[in-house]
Parts: sequence; C-alpha cells; structure tokens
Amino acid sequence: TEIYTLSLHDALPIYRSLRWNPDNFQVRNFAESIRAWMVWDAERRDIYPRVFRNYDIWFRLHAGVATASLGNLAKTTSPFLKNYSTFNPAANVDGSGLVGGMELGFMLDTLNAWGLVVDLGSFGGYRAQAADNAGNYLKQTVQPNMIAIQAQYYHFFKLGRFRLYANAGGGFYNTLVEFNNIDTGEVLQSGEMSGLGYGGFLGVGFETAVWDEFSASAYLRGRYATTGNIQGGNLNGLGANQQLVLATNPSGLLGAYPSSAIGINGYKAVNIDYTGADFGLSFTYHY
Repeated sequence: TEIYTLSLHDALPIYRSLRWNPDNFQVRNFAESIRAWMVWDAERRDIYPRVFRNYDIWFRLHAGVATASLGNLAKTTSPFLKNYSTFNPAANVDGSGLVGGMELGFMLDTLNAWGLVVDLGSFGGYRAQAADNAGNYLKQTVQPNMIAIQAQYYHFFKLGRFRLYANAGGGFYNTLVEFNNIDTGEVLQSGEMSGLGYGGFLGVGFETAVWDEFSASAYLRGRYATTGNIQGGNLNGLGANQQLVLATNPSGLLGAYPSSAIGINGYKAVNIDYTGADFGLSFTYHY
C-alpha cells in the first residue's frame, strides 16, 4: 500500500476545485477540513510565536531601577554647606530610585501598536543636616515621588522566536514631595507638596514568549520630564494654613515659602525633573 502525504502545494488546487461544488455536503466538509489543515500547517511552519501574532490587546506590568537629574534640587546643596559652614554641614541630592507601572496596549497590526502607560517612581531626593557641639541640629529632607500618565507608540522587529521593539511616548507628570524641616527635635515645617509638569521618553526592548498568552521582556528608556510650581496648603509648623511653594530664598537656601513671595526679592520656585533613564523587566498578558 502506498502512503501519500498531502502537501500544501497539492492541497491548494484541490481545495479550490472542491469549492466549486458548494451544495454537496460531503465535498463541503472535505473542503473545510483541508482549509483547517492548511491553516494549521501554516501556523506550524511559522516560528514567530503565536503570542505575538494572534492577540490584539495586552496588559503589562513593569519595574526597574532609575536615575534622574531632579532639576534645581541639585543646586541647593552648595548654599546650605556655605551658610552652615561652621556647623559641620552635610548635604547631598540622590537621583537614584525605583520606577514601576502598568500599561494597556492595542495592536494596530503585527508590527505596530499604541498604548497607555502609568509610571510610579520614588527617588532619594535632597538631604541636608548641620549640628554644633552643644547638641543643636538642623535637618531638611525633600523626598520626591513621580506619577506619569503617557500615551505611547510601539514598533516591533521580528527576530526568529523573539522580537525587538522601539517605543516612544509623552504625557503628564506629577510630583508628590514629602518635605521636612526639623530644628533640634522641633518640627519647623512638615507635609506634602505637589506640582504638575510634562515629559516624554524613548525606549528599546527585547521580548520573548513565555507561554501561549504570556511574554517577558527587558527594557531601557531615556526620559525627559520636568515639574514645577510645587506647593502645598496643609503643611504643619511655620506657614501653616498658607499656600507654600518649594523654593530657594535670596541666599539659595531651600525651604517652603509663601506663594506671595515667589518671584520677588530673590525667591525662586524649584523645579524637580526626572530627566534620566530607567531599565528593568516586564511581564505581559496578551488577549
């Protein structure tokens, strides 16, 4: 007995000829069976993972480490060290932090997509202190947290069983600052301040299929973002119940000053920027 294996080359004309007899139930079923086999065979021969071909929407979680310039905060350490030079001062600005978030994406075709991404970040910020030999001390901290909501565009590049991608996006940024100013155990000022801004990013990534509906990737993004007019009306201590702005005084010292003073007599509002980079890992569910 000779065994004959039906090839795609043989199946295509047979399938087409069978379709000329649409009223014949058996012929129609046979034609549909051949069509299903052709689809299965095409899927089997395509090494590009199904998770990247067969789904239109995805939900992604990502997390990684980041670095940011933190804008004008970096310029406030020198005035503090100079002003308190006789009190063993120390001051630094730490732009390292953690950034994580989620995104919802929509495929336009196999190689292009758009989406919405929400990022949350927390950074080291500004820390300064000075003390004398009698036990008196001054401590100041500004700890910035970032919230970003951005639209983005993806372009994918097939790479065998993997894919590379480039993405870009932009949108709105918000800074939430925890501000503290303590003098020898007495809270001079303490509370939360916030300010809005804008920014964008460019990124690249490498993605691999994990299961039929899941993938994992590593990514790197470069970011430009700035926020300003950082203020709050619920601080405790000096200036309570006033609208205070994170700013520097004429000597360059950082503090929370009344909004009515900003822009005159040398008082300048401080911007906090997130210009820098972040890289990390992501896990995606496709459906």
